[in-house]
Amino acid sequence: MSALDCAESRRRSMTAGAAAPGIADRARELLRALRAWHDARTAARHLRTLNDELLKDIGMDRGQIEFLVRGRAAPWPRHAEH
Repeated sequence: MSALDCAESRRRSMTAGAAAPGIADRARELLRALRAWHDARTAARHLRTLNDELLKDIGMDRGQIEFLVRGRAAPWPRHAEH
């Protein structure tokens, strides 16, 4: 094997090693996103089982559940009853 072939082989192995952490990072990020999706889905399912009075006690309306469990502001504010 020539010196040029050795250098090329070394370059390929270094490049392959550098690509692996990128793939691992993307896989971890995908797993984090799946976990967040699952947790939000579980929280929404639980909140939907509460009656309207309990939801009011914790400061939300039934229509806001999906927005709030995903960390987004609901498109409308909760109005206090007079």
